[in-house]
Amino acid sequence: MEIIPSVSFKNGYLVVVQDGKYRYYKEEGEKVPPSSLLNILTGYEKLYLLDLDGIEHNSPQMEVIRVLSSRRELWADPGVNDIETVTDVYVAGSHRVVLSTKSMDNIELLEQAVEISRDMVLCVDTDSGIISRSTEICSKGIRKMIEEAVDMGIEKIVLTNLSGTKFSTSHIREVPEGDFELYIGGGIENQGDDLTDRVDGVLLGFEEALKYQKKN
Repeated sequence: MEIIPSVSFKNGYLVVVQDGKYRYYKEEGEKVPPSSLLNILTGYEKLYLLDLDGIEHNSPQMEVIRVLSSRRELWADPGVNDIETVTDVYVAGSHRVVLSTKSMDNIELLEQAVEISRDMVLCVDTDSGIISRSTEICSKGIRKMIEEAVDMGIEKIVLTNLSGTKFSTSHIREVPEGDFELYIGGGIENQGDDLTDRVDGVLLGFEEALKYQKKN
């Protein structure tokens, strides 16, 4: 099972969640820029970027994307809500662009994005159901959303649990069978085979990924 660190950046620096809020992560009292992160997480070939400036303020951090993608395979979630952002993020160097249901306004955006590149990733954000600003996307449910995405040509699906509870196999009961790779994230407390053999990879937050790296 593949392990991919999920790293969050805000204003050009690495942040982690503490007491329910994003706080700058510091090494020897200094904020961590993307170049330093690459020297800290040395045991991974891929990184999954949560670009908080893009997600929260529609202002993707292109320089962060450029630096991280220069030395790792990068999957970038910049809060895509228009096709121009997809193109810009690829131009900045990201190997894959992540479209998250929480940021998408409509399903048509996913179809347009696949026409640009098949190297797209769909992230299905969930709580009690799909999280999205679009009532159309929410009403589809996890199974139908994934089925439609795979029919469009999406080959990698990320299922995230944003409920604040531990991820369990119950979270993927609605995931259909199909010709795609499934990655999971959110509330992951172990990386064992007990998560289910249907899972191809796990996203670990920065601190969890750092602990995993030190153990292995």
